[in-house]
Amino acid sequence: MQVIKLTFLALCTTLVSAGHLLTLRHRYKSGTDLLVNDLLRLDEAIKTITTAANNYTGGQEGYEAIRESFAEVNRTNRIAYRDAMTIMPQTIEESNQIISIVSDPIAPDITTAVDAVIAKKSLIDEAGFRQETADGLNLISYDHDTLSLVAVAPKLNPLTIPAAAVPVLRIDLDWRRGVAAFGGVPLAPLTKGGLQEASDQEHDRQ
Repeated sequence: MQVIKLTFLALCTTLVSAGHLLTLRHRYKSGTDLLVNDLLRLDEAIKTITTAANNYTGGQEGYEAIRESFAEVNRTNRIAYRDAMTIMPQTIEESNQIISIVSDPIAPDITTAVDAVIAKKSLIDEAGFRQETADGLNLISYDHDTLSLVAVAPKLNPLTIPAAAVPVLRIDLDWRRGVAAFGGVPLAPLTKGGLQEASDQEHDRQ
């Protein structure tokens, strides 16, 4: 009897391990982990904007850190875009995991970053970087829209699009708020409605 129990337990352990491996293999093939890691790296880049802005005390030399933080966000955003274009259509669970990362920490960290830059508006204006700041935020905003609409939305499960639209709209409004604060005109359209359209178009092709 003891041998039968041990054999049964060993079989159950094997089945659980096999199931776990299959799940990991699917996640690897589907690209979920790849995109999640890209998004987490993007969040780290976004936080460099906050740090650079908080440390800015005026002048041309000090602005270089803000300039570099903008460039780093653009760089990591474009890596996420390229990777998102390669991933498979996501399950509901995988889609929700991606949306969860966008909702928190990315969305609140963007709010913090934009607030930090706006807080240094007078110093940035005095140093002559008002237009450059507006342009930099505009490019980030445009790249965000491209990542959301062109690369990620078509891969999300359609049932999760309404949930995705909430943090995406918040992010859009924050970047646009930053652009407007420095006298710029936002280039990118609001993506809330566009998410559903992009998702529908992708699934019509499948």
